[in-house]
Amino acid sequence: MKPDKNTFESGKLGAFLDENGNIEIRPIGQTKTTTTTTTTTTTSFNLKLKGRNVKKQKDAPWGLARISHRKPHHSSYMYFEEPGRSVCVYALDSGLDESHPEFFGRAEFIKDFTNEGPSDNRSHGTHAAGIIGSTTYGVAKKAFLLGVKVINLDGTASASKIIDAMDFIVRDADTRKLCTKGVVVYTPLYSSNYQPLVDASKNMVQRGIFLVAAASDEDEQGVTEISKNYDHACVVGATTRSDELAPFSMWNQRVNVLAPGFQIPSTVPDGRTALGSGTPQAAAHVAGLGAYLLGLGISRPDSLCKHISKNSLYRSTKKRKEYSGVPKKIVNNGFKYF
Repeated sequence: MKPDKNTFESGKLGAFLDENGNIEIRPIGQTKTTTTTTTTTTTSFNLKLKGRNVKKQKDAPWGLARISHRKPHHSSYMYFEEPGRSVCVYALDSGLDESHPEFFGRAEFIKDFTNEGPSDNRSHGTHAAGIIGSTTYGVAKKAFLLGVKVINLDGTASASKIIDAMDFIVRDADTRKLCTKGVVVYTPLYSSNYQPLVDASKNMVQRGIFLVAAASDEDEQGVTEISKNYDHACVVGATTRSDELAPFSMWNQRVNVLAPGFQIPSTVPDGRTALGSGTPQAAAHVAGLGAYLLGLGISRPDSLCKHISKNSLYRSTKKRKEYSGVPKKIVNNGFKYF
């Protein structure tokens, strides 16, 4: 069902179903992160990063491994040390369980616009935050995560509340002394032709915030929702393990980049983990990547999406034909030659 101009849908509850349609939740202790350290010589970012220490996370989630290798089906995540440090990422979603052990004190729930309380009853926001910056499942493992709740328990969010939240984030970001390297805003919500919401999101970008939006899980071209109004945001579609466009992912020429978005493991409330699928999961990878690059001083927020797109890699899809307008590349964090 399409959202009207006053109500917007978040990802489906089915995002936390495994391939058999069952909810998969396991204790966090069953996942172990192992890292090793080396020193970089030459990467796609060339001399600007020469001499930085490189970390290797063994047995990493497939999405992290994918964005740090040229081809799919690797098992390690390669990244530069201290990823995302001094960058703040706002998750404009269903809430955030700041007490999850995967966040190690780097997460804070700061504002509820739903009047339902701080709990993340849908798990959606905590799952996204884990992909953005948790210790095991996150791209930017040192970023500071800030939860802003706009999505109701039924999965909808009013445009007025989203606008209020965006205005709040602009004001709040100015007070954050920890955000010296930059600010990122992630949202799973996609827009219709509602100009006040477009204006609010543009205001964030004009204030130096990197805005990442999910392309939505409607499995259609979606010209009305995205192409005309979100030219200022970095719009993300989703891929599968085999680099193919996910069957649920929206596609069109305004989808800037593609990122892993199928059966992605991450955090959910009460110290648990779960698999999630959707363009919000893909957008969370790109929000984390934005924080990672800002922390490294690679790019300014206003040119960050273009930089990410330029440094993306051609996908290894076996499909000979795909819809016209689908991006041919998948995001990469700079380790193109591993």
